Amino acid sequence: RIVLDGEMPGRDAVSSTLLGLADLICVQSEALAEALRAEGFNAIALPPGWSRQNSLWEQPSPRRHTINLGWIGPPGHVEDVAEIRRPLIRLVREHPQTRLVIGGDPQVDRLFDRYRVAESRRLFLPPVNAEDTPSLLAELDISLVPLRDTPSNRLESDLPLMAAGVRGIPWVASPTPA
Repeated sequence: RIVLDGEMPGRDAVSSTLLGLADLICVQSEALAEALRAEGFNAIALPPGWSRQNSLWEQPSPRRHTINLGWIGPPGHVEDVAEIRRPLIRLVREHPQTRLVIGGDPQVDRLFDRYRVAESRRLFLPPVNAEDTPSLLAELDISLVPLRDTPSNRLESDLPLMAAGVRGIPWVASPTPA
């Protein structure tokens, strides 16, 4: 069994051979499963989930006097977040009760360096392992999930939306298949 985490594998001989040897390929999104099936592979989508065994999912968010808008994600989405940078900077500048939270990717944080958004109005959260993700999400009041319309982004899972929902956080996302 092969489990792919989010992207269509490359079309090199090794990837094709490995995928061809698998009885079943499990992926996190139906769009990725469909793409693999179109290539002739036996693939299914297992939507992301969470476990109540991780008590961090149910811990209350810290009290604050700001409305924290934020993006939390893995490396590789700088261009996606760059699409909303200008309106987000404007929003934070025009509304003093807002704070920008960026989690996971230092390159995304650099989009909002001190010349655009003051240090006091933003917070960077370094990457953590998957078990600690609920702690990062606890810092958000509204989760932002911008995705450009690219082949790779069309295959993304809805994990960020599911995680925000588990924490009870509203989200604003691009209209992609996930």
